[in-house]
Amino acid sequence: MFDNYFFSDDFEILSESINIYHNPYKFISSPNVISTPIIFITYLIGLKIFGINPIGYQITNLIIHMANILLLGIFISILFN
Repeated sequence: MFDNYFFSDDFEILSESINIYHNPYKFISSPNVISTPIIFITYLIGLKIFGINPIGYQITNLIIHMANILLLGIFISILFN
């Protein structure tokens, strides 16, 4: 699972995030960021914390997915109670 590699779509997002990190104006002007802002925000935070270490991004992604599962479980329990 944590094989220390980036996946194919990660390279484009990571390179765009590095560009945004060095020039924040690109955050509001890039068409990729406008269509998927949450992805770029998490990559920018990951870039600040982990640099370009793939394992940090994979752990962050796992935490986000676990939080979504927890929120979905809470929503379903509220819905059916």
